[in-house]
Amino acid sequence: MADDRVLSKQTVVLGLGDVLIAQGRIADALEAYRIGIALVESLLADAPGDRELQRDLSAFFIKVSNVQIVNKLPRVTPPSLGGTIA
Repeated sequence: MADDRVLSKQTVVLGLGDVLIAQGRIADALEAYRIGIALVESLLADAPGDRELQRDLSAFFIKVSNVQIVNKLPRVTPPSLGGTIA
């Protein structure tokens, strides 16, 4: 299980991305979500079986995907699946 402070950072980053979306700052929101993805992936490297972290990672990927769909941006393969997030 990840440290509570790190989990709080994940929550803040996710919320920040949501606020940036509401402000119309799409590129900044995607960057916030990317930071969240990197944070969760680094935690998963140490705890690959942590279901909470796996759930959190999927939440970030869903956010990115939704932004890409709504804004008609190119869809990309997540880094954990061998791709990059543009």
